[in-house]
Amino acid sequence: MTFGRVKGGLFLAAALSAVVGFFYSTEALAIQGTLMDDAYTASTKPTSKFGSVPTIVISPTTTGFIQFDLSTLPAGTLPEDIVKANLTLYVTAGSVKVAGAFSVKAVAASWDELNITHSTAPALGATIIGSIPVALTDSSQFITLDITNLVKNWVGGVIHNRGIAISAVGSTNLSFDAKESGTTGHYAQLDITLESGYVSGTGPTGPMGPTGATGPTGATGVTGAQGPTGADGSQGATGPAGNTGPAGTTGATGADGATGAVGPGITFKGEWDNAVNYDPADVVVHNGETWFAVFSNTGVEPVNGNTGCDIGGGEACWVKLAAIGATGDTGPVGPTGATGSTGATGPAGPTGAQGDIGATGATGASGPTGPTGAKGDTGDTGAIGATGPVGPTGAQGNTGATGATGATGSTGPTGAKGDTGDTGAMGATGVAGPTGPTGAQGNTGATGASGATGTAGPTGAVGITFEGLWADATSYQARDVVTYNGETWLALFDHTSNVNDFPGGTSDCGDGSQACWSKLAAMGATGDTGATGATGATGPTGAKGDTGDTGGTGATGPVGPTGAQGNTGDTGATGATGASGPTGAKGDTGATGATGATGPTGAKGDTGDTGATGATGATGVAG
Repeated sequence: MTFGRVKGGLFLAAALSAVVGFFYSTEALAIQGTLMDDAYTASTKPTSKFGSVPTIVISPTTTGFIQFDLSTLPAGTLPEDIVKANLTLYVTAGSVKVAGAFSVKAVAASWDELNITHSTAPALGATIIGSIPVALTDSSQFITLDITNLVKNWVGGVIHNRGIAISAVGSTNLSFDAKESGTTGHYAQLDITLESGYVSGTGPTGPMGPTGATGPTGATGVTGAQGPTGADGSQGATGPAGNTGPAGTTGATGADGATGAVGPGITFKGEWDNAVNYDPADVVVHNGETWFAVFSNTGVEPVNGNTGCDIGGGEACWVKLAAIGATGDTGPVGPTGATGSTGATGPAGPTGAQGDIGATGATGASGPTGPTGAKGDTGDTGAIGATGPVGPTGAQGNTGATGATGATGSTGPTGAKGDTGDTGAMGATGVAGPTGPTGAQGNTGATGASGATGTAGPTGAVGITFEGLWADATSYQARDVVTYNGETWLALFDHTSNVNDFPGGTSDCGDGSQACWSKLAAMGATGDTGATGATGATGPTGAKGDTGDTGGTGATGPVGPTGAQGNTGDTGATGATGASGPTGAKGDTGATGATGATGPTGAKGDTGDTGATGATGATGVAG
């Protein structure tokens, strides 16, 4: 026996079979056996059933079982017709816990995946392959085993086809994908390659001899077995597509839909106020920006990152409708206004009056010089003249000319485009053109010569019955096969289907908790798209239908929220100076100015007259 490995990835067993057949005969025929049962038993759980699980576990305490139906082989196939028989297994991703090896043996008694347990497991027969090595790196890889001699023995009736058993060698622990795997669909496959001329081993028919004389009619013989049906002839070429039928008339315009509910309006509330209760759809301005109330709130400041509303207070109470525009460029400085004329100087205050000059006293006769008299008091300084009144304020100068208006700012960005309206209803499909004529059927292949009836072989395993698409409320028998959602399923129990026990649905069969169906084949990958057929000739254009009545104008949708405010434009150029306005009212009298400096001292008055000479004092006592 031989075996090999194929790296993980998309694996096509049929392609492998074709390759195997190529090396043996350019006319070989590849046939696949039908996987009927796969399961494993566990000595640690002797009464548990593992026939509906997605993997086949191989370990020191578990043994795997796999069984194929060989009824797909042509009738009369003999052991010598078989060139090769390869069993392909897929190692489940990440399942190699302990590296080592496993062995393959023939199974010696009947079993099925629904009932097999460790306690009821069949006896095992001869060893087919004693040791197949497994490494930790074999996860997600295919392992192909040559079991040609075993399959020949099954076909020749040397041993009954009871399938194979897979056992761990030593402490090896790994898993293979079962047909119930919904992950990859890489269940076990048996590919059998047959030589050409396989039917009953009959050699080529010799040339026909000359017709003999007609003998007497013999007794009617036993009707021989019906020969195999000849191969179907190739399908005739598809006839050309029929001409396209005329376009159907345009359907009547549908009735106008009901007017939608009026959307909520907005209410402008001016500047935001911390003490005001705001309702949803209220709009305020704050710090130069416009905000829209999403929830009722009081005291929540409309700023970026505001929260505190809705359940838990985690939602924003306000959303920004319009951000503050960028400051526009500063306009040019206007020309300096003309300097106003200087006000007239107020009149100088009058000089204060000069003090009176004292009268001059008469000169007395010169007497003896007496003691010097005391110096007379200095005359009083004349009073300082009163400060003159402050002169009136000069007239206000003319207002300088107004600077030119700055240039107009650039237009702000266009608001966001509104949502596209709903697409109108599609017109009715035109009438399909007539189907082109069916191509001629290919010639029926010649019927092969009937082979001699062989001895009856041993009764084969219970076959399967294909029932087509699964249908509700249908009675199914165990081993019935259906298709459902692109996959193939095998009935495990007799039951009548209902909406819950569709393939892959509720497990309510057997003891009431077992699956009713087991997956035989998962949905394959989508094939490559076929080449596009040639375009048929364009049919004549149908007559133009009458134009339908124009539908009523739909109700106007609610006004969308105001777009964000554009950036402030540049300051416009300074306009021409306007005419001088009337002179403003006289301003209030200014505060009293500071006291003026002391005026100059008045001129010294004339010396007064000398006072009269005092009386001569008494003569002193003679010395």
